[in-house]
Order: sequence, then C-alpha cells, then structure tokens
Amino acid sequence: MIDGVDFATDGTGGTTNFLVALKNIVIDTTNVKKHEDLTALNWGVAQGCHLTNVEIRMPTESKGHIGITMTQGSTIAVTDVSIVGGAVGIKNGNQQVLFKNISFKYCTTALQQVGGFVVVLQGAKVDTCAIGVDTTSAGQLGTVIVLDSSSVNSGPMVKSHDSSNHNGPRNQQIVIENLDFSGKSPVVISEDWRTMLESTKNIDTWLWGNLSPGTYQTGKRLKTKRSTELLKNGKFFTMAQPTYADFPADKVVNVKGVKDFP
Repeated sequence: MIDGVDFATDGTGGTTNFLVALKNIVIDTTNVKKHEDLTALNWGVAQGCHLTNVEIRMPTESKGHIGITMTQGSTIAVTDVSIVGGAVGIKNGNQQVLFKNISFKYCTTALQQVGGFVVVLQGAKVDTCAIGVDTTSAGQLGTVIVLDSSSVNSGPMVKSHDSSNHNGPRNQQIVIENLDFSGKSPVVISEDWRTMLESTKNIDTWLWGNLSPGTYQTGKRLKTKRSTELLKNGKFFTMAQPTYADFPADKVVNVKGVKDFP
C-alpha cells in the first residue's frame, strides 16, 4: 500500500535510499481479502531513515498480508510500531536493524528473518502469535538478539536453524536476555520443531552460539550484570521518539528554507 523506497535510488537494493521518514500514521488492510498477497509498507531503506509511531492493522488468520517488508536495504532502527493481525508482522532481511518497542498481536509470525547480519528485538511485546521470531529461511543471518521482551499466549519465541554441526562460520546464533515468557510451548525450537529451550517463565540470559571465539555453546544459561543507572523497571531505559502531534502545521519548518540561514 505504501512504498517507502525513493524511486531515484531504484535498482540499488535500498542501500543508497537515505533520509526517508514515516511517522504518526495508521495503515489498515482489513478491507482486503485476508488470503490475498499484500504488503502494507515496503521499507527497503538505508541509514538516516526512521520509522516510528506507526500502527498497522491487518485481518487475523491471514495467509497473505505482511505488515512491513524490509528485504533490502541497510536501515538502523524501527521504533514504536504496533502491528495487529496478518500472516507476518515484519519480514526483514536488512543488513542490521534495531526493532525497538514493537508490539505484535494476532500475527501468525511476528518477525520473519529472511537474511541480514544482525537483528536486535528490544522491548518487543508478542501477544497471541504462533511464532515470535522465525529465522529458518534467513540463510547466513549472523545473530538474532531478543532483549527485554515478553511473550504472552503465544507459541515459541524463536524458531531457528541449528547451525551447531556446520563447518566453518556457524550462523543463526541466538542471544536471549531478560525475556518474560507465558505459555506452555518451548521458548526456542529448531526448524524441525525440536526443543532447544524448554518453556521458562523468565530467562536472564541464554545463548546458542559463540560465547567467545571458538567456544560454541548449544544452549547455555548465563547471568548478566546490569548497571542500575541504565535501568527502568528492570529493563534498559528507552524513550519513545517525540511525535510533535500537538504542534500545528505552521510550527513545522523546512530547515533548508529558513530565511538568512542557508
């Protein structure tokens, strides 16, 4: 429905698609047949772009609707987004990205990784979703980090390819730190539905991958010390970006057009 790609950079794979912003918007696909293939927002962008305070509404039990597609580009952060319904909340293949304070509800899969190097899911809320993060089709994805997040009334938080028996670089490594998990499903499963981490109400730190170079761990529990100065309610402090919704349009200026300040 909305294409965030700058057509002037078409053909560059999104990595030169700079300085695009989208905020304070609702995208609703609920009037489209739920099994039709449809993407609410294509966000294949690069650095200097930001996506924040966006709500995406899709039909539940959909087999075709995707909230956000990010299968190209090299963005930095997507923050404060609410996604309801759909087959996939976010389909991501960006090189690196921080997803901060994203709410997923009634998605079949909240976050589907199809590539990239590293992805951080911080402050996520997964509610009534079949799968939290699915990396099984992500190929050479390096690492997925789930930080200060929660899962309620949902299936496994992570479904991943087990690379422990690979030769050479072992990708698809997983770090979970401070996860509240409510449900009977395993927290982490492999692509063949084998349990990698059993159901646990709270996880301090859990690792599947390199604890240090050459030291590969297949499911190690750890304790992480956090400085209290960085915490709020037990989580690393974050703050939503300002929306400026309470300012009238005449208070918004283009900095390139301010008189006497070229």
